[in-house]
Order: sequence, then C-alpha cells, then structure tokens
Amino acid sequence: MECSLDTQNPLNSCCDLESDQSQCSEIYAETLEFFNRWMSIREISKNTWIKSSMIEWCILKLYNIGEIEWSDILLIVDYDKLKKIKKVIDLYFAWVSFDSKDVKEKLKELGSKNISYFEIEICIAMMKKDDM
Repeated sequence: MECSLDTQNPLNSCCDLESDQSQCSEIYAETLEFFNRWMSIREISKNTWIKSSMIEWCILKLYNIGEIEWSDILLIVDYDKLKKIKKVIDLYFAWVSFDSKDVKEKLKELGSKNISYFEIEICIAMMKKDDM
C-alpha cells in the first residue's frame, strides 16, 4: 500500500483522512488493529509495509480522536521523556506560540538529543487533553 507523506507536516498526509478516504481509513484500521495486539511501531511497519513515521502519525491521530487511550500510549513512549518534554514546554513555551520544531531545538540546546518529534507531538496532544 502506498501512502503519500508530507515531510514538512505529516499530519497533512493521506492519513489525515482528507484526501483518499478509503485508503486512509484502511491505514488507520490496520494501524489500530496491530497496535491493539501490542505490536511496536517497528513491528506494525514491518507487517503493513507502511513507514514507521507514518505509523507514528496515525497513532497520534488515533489518540487525538479517542481510539487509543493515554495509558496505551505509555506502552510505546517513555514516560520520563514525556515529563522532560512537558517541563520544557511549561518553562519555555507556556506563554508563546510554538511548534514541535521549537521544542525539539530547545531540548537539544538543553542536552536532550534523543527525543523524537513523535514523542514531542504525543506530549503536546496529551497536554491538550489534560492527560499530562
């Protein structure tokens, strides 16, 4: 299965359910099915031939729409990393507009280089839902 990915903003890709409804619905359904079997992102990617980055964005979207619970997210994302991300957001971005790139740069500046955009986006989503 081919799925276009907007590398500038993967949420604008076909997995935003805006362009090809049936293909995107299928990608979400497959991702959710494998995720519910407690498969890792890498395992889901291997079984579906969808890139890991696309699986991550699908998981984020599924979390945002309530198909995946925050407690399930904690099975694939390190809670300590989420706490670190939240702390940086609270300290440096509480009163200003920001995006995940801003947070990533600040984390690098502070010595945290092994935090992914996916982890940052998940943390932001969790904060918006008051799950963090």
